[in-house]
Amino acid sequence: MRSFYKIIHTSAGSGWGETERRILTEAVWMENQGHLPVIAAPLKSPLFQKARARGIVTYPLSFQTLAQVGEYGQLKQIFENEQPFVVNAHSREDARLALKAAQKTGVPCRIITRHSGGRLKNTWPNRNLYKKLSHYVFTTGQDTARHVQSVFGLSEMEVFSIPDSIRPPSSLVPKDRARKDLARHFGLAPETRFIGVLCGNADKRHLKTVLDAFTLLGKSHPHHLVVAGAAGKKGNASDLFQKEKSRIHLSTSAIPDWHVYRGLDCSIQIPGQDDFAGVPTEMIKAMYCSCPVVGGEATGIRDLLVHEQTGLVFDPASPESLAGAVSTSLNEDGAALERTYTARNRVKKLYTADAMGRDIIRIYRLHQVKLERRLLPGSF
Repeated sequence: MRSFYKIIHTSAGSGWGETERRILTEAVWMENQGHLPVIAAPLKSPLFQKARARGIVTYPLSFQTLAQVGEYGQLKQIFENEQPFVVNAHSREDARLALKAAQKTGVPCRIITRHSGGRLKNTWPNRNLYKKLSHYVFTTGQDTARHVQSVFGLSEMEVFSIPDSIRPPSSLVPKDRARKDLARHFGLAPETRFIGVLCGNADKRHLKTVLDAFTLLGKSHPHHLVVAGAAGKKGNASDLFQKEKSRIHLSTSAIPDWHVYRGLDCSIQIPGQDDFAGVPTEMIKAMYCSCPVVGGEATGIRDLLVHEQTGLVFDPASPESLAGAVSTSLNEDGAALERTYTARNRVKKLYTADAMGRDIIRIYRLHQVKLERRLLPGSF
């Protein structure tokens, strides 16, 4: 069995979101393990630029409609020259070209990764992508995997939930030092304590729930609130939090996420705008940092957050439910510590780049075994 794989990722994305970070994280991990990743993406995209800066082989392709005819020919030429074992397409736009070209040139393993949890219809174009052109479908959440299986009649051996992962730092600062650093960063007294709200794709309805719950908590828990991640970007959450602005602070890039999560007594993971999203990376990071987590009832969040095992679950439409979950997490020291310990161990086992990479390699090897068995004498 081969000891290394050449994997070509295609992406039509021009931004720097979870999808692009996932592709680069996987590519870097594969390269560190002796495999050869290749990335085809728009020339000016952050993914292309970051991959090229790291020395990863890159091909500039726009995947735009007007360029499809010429780029389909380019992809066939790339696949014939590179001879990859895997082509992994990461959106509908690039999959239509890349998977067809991969099939035409005989690429052994073809994958489409569905990063969104949006519902799919059983149309001919979708069947072509998910059943005819792909050997496997990767998703970032269990609910999405079940949905894809149901819609297209695929088996559990054709659809795999492989959530986004984290690359933890080599070490974490002590929690009390991180808390004091947060206080210093926001110009507060050293003894100030913090709760955090996490969301990479903020929904104002849920942020309003957080604000109302924070008001309820104020009498018994005089914590300050740190709004982290994309939820803290100006114009998204800031207008909601003017009422309590003396105790609410928007996180900035001046202090790393890892440092923020280490300094919190509790973090609140609210659902994003996608009702069927995968596991939020903010929550994965917080759990790795031994920060107690309470999370809104939603797909993706519940993949990792098991009530009273790895955290506490609340009703995202109820400020009272959220306030109760946070209060319980802050007051039950022994139970909260046990949940935090269990959550961190689960993240280390299942949600790091190492865990993601090992799962993907197992699928490559499984597919390779299938191919080799077909070539055995008597298999025709």
